[in-house]
Amino acid sequence: ALNGPQEFILQWIKALKERVKYLSSFLKTIPGVTCFEPEAAFYAFPNFSSYFSPKIPNSLKLAEYLLEEAKVAVVPGIAFGKEGFIRLSFATSLEVIEESLNRIKTAMEKLR
Repeated sequence: ALNGPQEFILQWIKALKERVKYLSSFLKTIPGVTCFEPEAAFYAFPNFSSYFSPKIPNSLKLAEYLLEEAKVAVVPGIAFGKEGFIRLSFATSLEVIEESLNRIKTAMEKLR
């Protein structure tokens, strides 16, 4: 595997770079959300704490809300010791990423 053809790996890296650019740009359009662009993994870790309220007091409740309201599964940041954040994977098609982010944005707009 290490000595074989590397074309697939190069294509996958290119695809992941395109997806992370899209994801990072899109997250900037959601008011109050901040996110560093990932450099070494296929996960983003945006901060959604500006949306916390008595209804959504933590990342676990936010993950539950997004699953119910947007039908998008995310991992609460508290699972990684970082309250206020959620983990998003971009190891899927760009179409799925676009649809998921649009659903998340719509769900977050309902909380403002």
